[in-house]
Amino acid sequence: MTLSVQGLNVRIAHQQILQDLSITFAAGKRTAIIGPNGAGKSTLLRAAAGLNHDYTGSIRLDGRISVSWDGSSWLSSWPSCRREWLRRLIRR
Repeated sequence: MTLSVQGLNVRIAHQQILQDLSITFAAGKRTAIIGPNGAGKSTLLRAAAGLNHDYTGSIRLDGRISVSWDGSSWLSSWPSCRREWLRRLIRR
């Protein structure tokens, strides 16, 4: 499963945490997310898992939009995709 994040912007308590982040996690590859405290590592994962709704951008799972959040609407396919992605992430 390939996870692709495009144009992710996250604000928490009026502070910009991630700005215009685009990254692809390739299927079958292990990826380490490293950085200093406060760099946004957990924020990225929380947004990808649908646990943080205060963002804009899109997240694609295997090329299809899993979630696209513009502050007003969720795509209905996100919950099942999120569960599958988390299940596969945890198994590794």
